[in-house]
Amino acid sequence: MAIKITNKFGAPEELYKAACFDDHVTKGDISVTTLIGSPRVRMLKDAYEVEEDVNDHVFMMLGTAFHSLMETATYTNRDYETMKFAHAALKRMGHPELAKQVGKAAKESFPDEQVGKTIFSERTLTLDFKLKSNVDGKEHNYRVSGTQDYYNRPEKLLRDYKVCNVKKYSDTDRLDWERQQNIYAHMLRGIGEEVEKIEILAMFRNWGKMNYIMRPNKKSDKYPNSVFKIIPLRVWSPEDCEEYLQERVQLHFQSSQSKKLPLCTAADRWAEPDRFAVMSDTRKNAAKLCYSKKAADTYINANLASLVNPTIEMRIDVGFKCKFYCSVSQFCEQKKRREKFVEESKK
Repeated sequence: MAIKITNKFGAPEELYKAACFDDHVTKGDISVTTLIGSPRVRMLKDAYEVEEDVNDHVFMMLGTAFHSLMETATYTNRDYETMKFAHAALKRMGHPELAKQVGKAAKESFPDEQVGKTIFSERTLTLDFKLKSNVDGKEHNYRVSGTQDYYNRPEKLLRDYKVCNVKKYSDTDRLDWERQQNIYAHMLRGIGEEVEKIEILAMFRNWGKMNYIMRPNKKSDKYPNSVFKIIPLRVWSPEDCEEYLQERVQLHFQSSQSKKLPLCTAADRWAEPDRFAVMSDTRKNAAKLCYSKKAADTYINANLASLVNPTIEMRIDVGFKCKFYCSVSQFCEQKKRREKFVEESKK
């Protein structure tokens, strides 16, 4: 996947370089974050040079900085942290023996360091699958990898750090977080760890003290009273984790094997599901919104007495992500078809 970083808004050189920096390495065929996302988007990113601007990376950089600070704070000694960074840098630069020596020296110098013993920070985990291709009929190895932010063994606690919009605090739909963290929990169980609690340490990038003080409904708990909050997530059973993983792995693997682009779902596109609107001459708005034409026909037949010249209109939502946040939307025929349908329906 080639990503070209542009600088349309004239960011200074150091900000541009920071946006271009990426030391993330997927130790396998697919990352956890990509696995829970759309196969279509992943395949388009693999097929085209994607263009993203510095402006699109600023909040991601804030998230990276937050993760780095939290990782540093996890350690009890700054010198230990410096040696850890040196170890990682030497590995990236192709000096594994030197990296090994630095790692050994760090362990010998800081025997009381809890990180790596009872607390585990920024640990990369993997899961391996054997899958049979629907194309060539052969069995293939497929590895999923991901990095958990913080795991506390005595407390059996998995915690992730998120820099997000304050709206996420009041949002009841946190399924994206739940899916990601439960996959990490499943990976931890795979290496003998126990997970009984999962939580998010959320840092709200647009929180304001005056916004909290001046909120209209003083009793409302929809706006956080601090710039950070601990948000607990539901812990799935091992069986539910395995079922979800198998489903997602099969979807991405078989899509790659066939080279056919599957369609993005409404959830992938951040869109309302397509619906059939029952219209009546006596009403400005739809009399009924149905999820199938059959349901719309049934509604009309049951309400002929109250409907005047009833018709059915197809309502298509292109998708908020498709319009504003998808970096491969310019290459996507699904988006173009949906936009064309919307435009033609207005004529």
